[in-house]
Amino acid sequence: MRSVQKRVTVNVNFLNSLSMIGPVVRTMQPMVGGTKVAEYHELTAALRENAAMLPFIQALDAAVATKTNENATPQALHLATEQALTAVEAATSHLRTQQTEFSEQLRLKWRHTITLQVVSCLLAGLLALTVQRHDKALRQSFTMQEALGDQQEQLRKSEERWQLVLRGNNDGIWDWNAKTNEVIFSHRWKEMLGYAEDELPNRTEEWEQRIHPEDRGRVQTAIESYLRREIPSYVAEYRLLAKSGAYKWVLARGQAVWNEEGEAIRMVGSHTDITERKENEEALRHARDEAQVANRAKSAFLANMSHEIRTPMNGIIGLTGLLLEGRLTLSQREDAEGILDSAEALLDIINDILDYSKIEAGKLTLENIPFDAASIVKDAVTLLAPQATKKGLAIRVAQDDLSHASLIGDPGRIRQVILNLLSNAVKFTPLGYIRVAVNSISIDELHVLLHVSVQDTGVGVPKDRVALLFREFSQVDSATTRKYGGTGLGLAISKRIVEAMGGEIGFTSEQGVGSTFWFNVRLRTSQQQPHARFSEWTRLAQPEQSADSLLPDLQNPDSSHPRRLWRVLVAEDNRVNQKVAREVIKKFGCTVEVASNGSEAVDLWSRFPYDIVFMDCQMPVMDGYQATAVIRNSNAVARSIPIIAMTANAMPGDRQRCLDAGMTDYIAKPMRPLDIQDMIERYLANSERVCDQSSVPNYT
Repeated sequence: MRSVQKRVTVNVNFLNSLSMIGPVVRTMQPMVGGTKVAEYHELTAALRENAAMLPFIQALDAAVATKTNENATPQALHLATEQALTAVEAATSHLRTQQTEFSEQLRLKWRHTITLQVVSCLLAGLLALTVQRHDKALRQSFTMQEALGDQQEQLRKSEERWQLVLRGNNDGIWDWNAKTNEVIFSHRWKEMLGYAEDELPNRTEEWEQRIHPEDRGRVQTAIESYLRREIPSYVAEYRLLAKSGAYKWVLARGQAVWNEEGEAIRMVGSHTDITERKENEEALRHARDEAQVANRAKSAFLANMSHEIRTPMNGIIGLTGLLLEGRLTLSQREDAEGILDSAEALLDIINDILDYSKIEAGKLTLENIPFDAASIVKDAVTLLAPQATKKGLAIRVAQDDLSHASLIGDPGRIRQVILNLLSNAVKFTPLGYIRVAVNSISIDELHVLLHVSVQDTGVGVPKDRVALLFREFSQVDSATTRKYGGTGLGLAISKRIVEAMGGEIGFTSEQGVGSTFWFNVRLRTSQQQPHARFSEWTRLAQPEQSADSLLPDLQNPDSSHPRRLWRVLVAEDNRVNQKVAREVIKKFGCTVEVASNGSEAVDLWSRFPYDIVFMDCQMPVMDGYQATAVIRNSNAVARSIPIIAMTANAMPGDRQRCLDAGMTDYIAKPMRPLDIQDMIERYLANSERVCDQSSVPNYT
C-alpha cells in the first residue's frame, strides 16, 4: 500500500511539472533559449527517470531543439511549439489515466487495511482488558504484600521504641495475672534489686516478701482500693529489699484490665528507683530541721538579748529623762541630752533588728481593730517633735476631713511606718520644714484608700543611688552612714509592712531640694465614732516649743483631763525601772505603789484596790503571767481592772501571750512617757473611780 501511495504522489508531482513545461516551451526563442532550456531540463529531470515518460520527453526534446535553432524558420518554430504542446497533453493524459488506476488501487488497499486495523484493535482491546485485569490483580496482591510489610515494619518500630523507652526511663516492668496469680518481672526490674535474670524467680511471693514490713499494709490497701475502683489509679511509694540487704525505694504505678463483669483480670505496671530522691528528701528534711532548730535558737537569743538590753535601756532612758527635768548646768544638760539621744538611737537599732527578724521569720502579724487615723499621725509627730525642735525644724500636718475617720486596721504598724518616714525626714533635713499629709479616697461604702505622705526640704536622694532605697541594710552612701547613722532597715521594714497590708510605698526626690515619701493602704471603715477629727494642724512643732509642751498636763485643772488621784500599782523587780515608772506615772497625777515581784503585787492587790496595774512579765518568785491570773480570779472587780503588761520581750507572740494570760494591753520596754500616757488616757480618762479616795494612803 505504501508503494501505491508513493506512485500516486509521484504522478501528482509529474502533472505539476507538465503544467509548467507548456508555457516554458511556448516562450522559447533562439535569442534567449539558454535560460529557458535550463528551466526546461529542470522541470523534466524527474520525468526522465520514469520509463513510461520517455516517448513524451523525446517529442518534447525535438520541439525544444527546433525552438532553440537559430536557423529555424518561423513556420518551423510554430510547428515545434504545436508538437511540444501536443506531447505535453499526451503525457498529461497518460499520467491522469495512471492516476485514476493508482487511486482505485489505493482505495481498495485502504479498505483492506482499515478492516485489518479494526480487527486488530478489537483483538488488542480484548488483550489489553485481559492484561489490565491480570495487572490489577497483581497490583492488589503487591499492595497487600506492601501493607503487610508496612504493618510488620510499624510493629517492629513500635516494639523498638517501647524497648528504648523502657531502657531510657530505667523502669522495671511487671505483669500480673489476677486470675492465676502469676507474675512476670522484666530484666530491669530484677536488676534494680541487684539480681541477674535467672537469680530471681517470677513469683508473686518474691515481691511480697521483699516489701518493707512498715509499708506492706499500706501497699496492699492501695492495690485493693484500686482493684475495687475506689481510687482512679494505683500509685504507691514503698521500700523493697535488695540483694545487698539494703532497701530500695520504688515508685510503683499500675493499670488494670477488667472483663465485661467488671473483674480485674490483669494488671501491668512499672517500678521506678527513687532511692536517690528519697535520700535527698531526707537530707533536705534533716537540713530543714536543723535550720528550724537554728532559727528557734536565734529567736530565743534575740528574745533574751532583747530582754537583757531593753531592761537597762529602760533605766537609762527613764533616768536621763528625769535628770533633764531637774536643774542642770548648760554643760550637764548637753551631756544628758547626748546620753538620751544615744540611748534612743541604740533602741531604734534594736527595734529595727527585731522587726526585721519577725519579717524574715514570716511572723509579722497584723491587727484589725478600730482606730483614728488622725490620732496615730498626731502620736508620731508628737514623738518626733523634740528632735525636730532641736534642729530648728517646723512640722506641719494637713489632713482632709475624713468621711470615715474611724478605720479598721493595724494602727501600731501604720504608726511605725509613719514614724520611720518622719524619722528619716528629720534626720536628713538640716533646715526648713517637714509636712505630713493624710488624705483618704473613698473606694466604696465599706473601704477607703488611706494616703499618707511625708515631705521634707532635706538633702534629697542622688539619682544614681535611688536603687539602694528600700533595701535591707542599705544606705545611700557610706558617708551617710557615718554622718546620720542607722541600720538601713527603716525603709525596708516599712515596705514589708505596707505590702503585707496590700498597699504600696514610693517616693519622689530631688537632690538638694527635698524628698516626698508616701504610702497607700486599703482599709475597712468602722461604724464606731472616731475619737477625734482634724482638718489642719499648722504648728505641731515649732523651734521655740519644748518637748514637754507637746504633752498634755493631766494635773492642770484647765486641761481636758480633770484632776483625779488615780491609784496605780507597778510590779517591777528592777530598782532603776521602779524609780523611772514611779516618777513618770506621778507626772500624770497618780499615786504609785511598787511591788518587787508578782507575789508582792498579788498581796498588795488583796489589801488595797487599784485603778490600773502595770505588770512586768519576768519577775522572781512569781512572774507577771501568774500574778495576773491570780488577780483576775480574786473577785468580780478584778476581772475588769486594766492590767498593762510591761516587758522587754518584743519578739513575735509576746503580745498575744500577754493577752492570753489575761492582761489588758502591752507596753514594750523601754517605756516612753507617751506610752504610759496613752494607757492612762485609754483606760482611766473616761472610767469610774474604783477605789475610795479616802482610803488612799500617802505614798511617797
